Parts: sequence; C-alpha cells; structure tokens
Amino acid sequence: MPSTAASYGLANPFDPAEAIDAEAHLMSDLIRQFGSPELALAAYNAGSAPSKPAHCIPPYPEIQAYVTRTLALIGGAGALWARGAVGGLMIRLLSAERRRAL
Repeated sequence: MPSTAASYGLANPFDPAEAIDAEAHLMSDLIRQFGSPELALAAYNAGSAPSKPAHCIPPYPEIQAYVTRTLALIGGAGALWARGAVGGLMIRLLSAERRRAL
C-alpha cells in the first residue's frame, strides 16, 4: 500500500534493495504488534484492521491460504523466524510469493 510504503521510507517498491529493507522493518513491526508469525502474516496480507479485533487470523479463505502457504514455504525455519533470526529469508519468500501472484 502506498501509505505503508511511504511510512517506511520506500520511494520505489520495485527497487529490490529498497523494498527488502522496508518489508523487513514492516514484518518486524507486525510480529511485535501481533505476537506471532501467523498473525503477522495475516496482517501483512489483509492489513492490520481485520486481524486486530479478534486477534486471530480472519476467517477468509484467501488470508488463511496465504498464511498456510507462506509458513509451509519457510518450513522448519518458522521458529527461528519468529524470533527474528531469519527475517531476511521471510522477506525473500514473501517477495517470491508476490512475483508469483503477478
């Protein structure tokens, strides 16, 4: 979203170096805000508003599939990622997922 990109200083979302840094900061903030990789991914996919009230993954098939698919991509690295150890891996996977969606 343009406003989210601007809030993280991302002028050109198509510049990989710029985008990876901004997305890493965004995911870090979402993990802190929501307290789990699953909720952070749901908020990344759908925005924070649908995930906030119930503090759960919203009951929409698209969001649930996105969270499941993305966690499957990182496999056993999920626990490390949740602690911030492999945030770069997560960002690369999210970028690959976004490219596939285009």
